[in-house]
Amino acid sequence: MVTDTGMSTCDRWCAGSAGPATLLTGLTVALLVFSQFAVAQEVTSEGGTRRAVSIQPYVSASATYTDNVHLTDANKQGDLMVALTAGVRIAGEGGRVKGYLNYGLTGQTYADGTKASTFQNSLNTFGSIEAIDNLAFVDFNGSISRQTVSAFGVQSDGTSIPNANQTEVSTFRLSPYLRGQLAGSTNYEARYAWTTTRTGTAEASDAKVQDALVRLDGRVPSGVLAWSVEASRQSVNFATGRSTDADRLAGTLNYPVSNQLVVSVTGGRDSNNYTNAGKESHSVVGAGVNWSPAPTTTLAANASNQSFGHGHSLVFEHRTPRTAWRFSDSNGVSTTPGQLISATVGSVYDLYFSQF
Repeated sequence: MVTDTGMSTCDRWCAGSAGPATLLTGLTVALLVFSQFAVAQEVTSEGGTRRAVSIQPYVSASATYTDNVHLTDANKQGDLMVALTAGVRIAGEGGRVKGYLNYGLTGQTYADGTKASTFQNSLNTFGSIEAIDNLAFVDFNGSISRQTVSAFGVQSDGTSIPNANQTEVSTFRLSPYLRGQLAGSTNYEARYAWTTTRTGTAEASDAKVQDALVRLDGRVPSGVLAWSVEASRQSVNFATGRSTDADRLAGTLNYPVSNQLVVSVTGGRDSNNYTNAGKESHSVVGAGVNWSPAPTTTLAANASNQSFGHGHSLVFEHRTPRTAWRFSDSNGVSTTPGQLISATVGSVYDLYFSQF
């Protein structure tokens, strides 16, 4: 947790006799030396080699001056914050394993000592394992980042200077699943996911989430009408506060009016205890449309009744040779642990992925 007066977990663990600055310097040097040797290679069928694992250490430094380091209306104080970050990016791909990891450790200190020096972890990792060919898989992802505790507290001023309304949040997710075909015409997926979130502050509860999902989809014998059925259950256990449970069973029919236009209808039932201690059941009825007038343009819209009332989703995407545009608007239910997880390489990766 990053605060004005306290020490984070990393502070207490890292601030030994050598001191935080010595530790951060040592980590930086170690990463730079390690990078000269830690590049794994594998032999291709043509006798050459290609990189199976890429390890890229990095170091960055920044200095930020503010005339209001505590973000208060009274007794404003100015100070210069210096931050040094050492980290490593690892990307690997083998026959059955693919993964990415980006970890950084940032040390922050203040020239005039208006705040205590702190350390901040940052992590973004995800990967997948194919345990059994075309049948059993395992996905994993995780993140560590500094996030705002309360929407009603002091907000970030857009700089890297932390404040007392921020904390270090870590979220990790492990999800084994089975995927395949039944009778050669029906696709199936059975998935379980376990997620844990630690907030590092008593003002926001830690949480553990369990998800279970079974999905079937295919086409009617005519081959035109597509169908899918999905059953799911989610249990969210908070360290403080009331836990929640939600069950859902829904089926969807998709009919292609043309090669560019597909309409769909959804029906089912959900049950949850979001608003009351006991579960309440509600019918689910909805309709949607997916229009792709060109390979580079897509418009998807749907509307349905939910346990909380009306829900909708609108997504428009368009690509040009050098840009990718996306607009979305939605109204639905999202649990807090799901909002905290992050698994993306970055904006350049997202743009490259969307182009294809």
